[in-house]
Amino acid sequence: MDSCRRTMAAISKNERLLNLVAFFLKSHRPASVSEVLGSVEGYRGVKGASGTLERRFERDKAALRELGVPLRFLPESEPGGPGYVIPRESYFLPRLQLSSAEAAILALAGRFVLAGAAGPVSDALSSALRKLQFDSAIPGEIRETTEEHFLFQRVGATGNERERENLRELTAAALNRRAVSFSYYAIGQDRVARRVVEPYGIGFSDGHWYLVGNDRKRKDVRVFRTDRIHAAVKRVRPDGIRPEYEIPAGFRVQDHVGVPPWLFGRATRLAVRIRLDSDVAFMVRMRPAPGDRWEDHSDGSATLTRQATHLDSLLNWVLGFGHHAEVLAPAEFRKTVAETLRGIAALHEGRGASGGDGHG
Repeated sequence: MDSCRRTMAAISKNERLLNLVAFFLKSHRPASVSEVLGSVEGYRGVKGASGTLERRFERDKAALRELGVPLRFLPESEPGGPGYVIPRESYFLPRLQLSSAEAAILALAGRFVLAGAAGPVSDALSSALRKLQFDSAIPGEIRETTEEHFLFQRVGATGNERERENLRELTAAALNRRAVSFSYYAIGQDRVARRVVEPYGIGFSDGHWYLVGNDRKRKDVRVFRTDRIHAAVKRVRPDGIRPEYEIPAGFRVQDHVGVPPWLFGRATRLAVRIRLDSDVAFMVRMRPAPGDRWEDHSDGSATLTRQATHLDSLLNWVLGFGHHAEVLAPAEFRKTVAETLRGIAALHEGRGASGGDGHG
């Protein structure tokens, strides 16, 4: 009994509840009480006190249900039963779909926030609008590009006054298909250079505004973070009244803004195979990247094949999972991961580290 108390005291109730939720979400079938007690951290490993652990599990079940977690017990008469399960369709919110009228109402609410007329609900309303993602049925040629982002992401809500003015100019230029010029600071080159761009659309991601357009000098679609634009955005032909270019068919801002860093640019994509253990595989699957393919294994782990154009960025992502991830292929990238881990170990141990098996 004393051993049981010491083991359970080492893990807080909140951590134990999170462990339970994670266990049920990644489980492919209903789990029995004995499976829970033998698998979930906070119950696992305690000997000779099954009655105490079962009572603790009963209290934890009640706590989860009070929190709104749809934990269900399936009897033997139902498929997969008997056992406990959290139905994913009940646990996760459905994808939000808004009609044009509903989207317009939310856009109007955003205007009240900008005007300071939302009163005591201003902060809550502003936060809610930032979290919403829109797939609205806006008519017109541009649809999910500039018009939508300008309407719902609320130009002027963030950034300094210079950036707000530039965003207004860029939005108008994209809507009217007018080329612009500006001075832009490129971090990779650590210098400011003049750019002439045909704006295709404006997007918002991770707290920053981005312009997507054709760079006339480079003759390619590029993405520019608007807070790195120096001085004012200017029209190339201030007196022009006709559209100066065409936006490519099928262009979408979301294909360029908010994509993972390992897919930046238009370089040839390389397939990287990564084995993820059962503790993290289900979480990675919940946030898929373009082109992901999965191979499930009987122990709950999975092999992810992920496309990448920038392996340095993917390396940082892999290392973030520690021993829960292992790069399988290509061999050169696996070797890079192993060498990076040896270097990290050497820094922490104060001496060179030998060996390495490509775990990341």
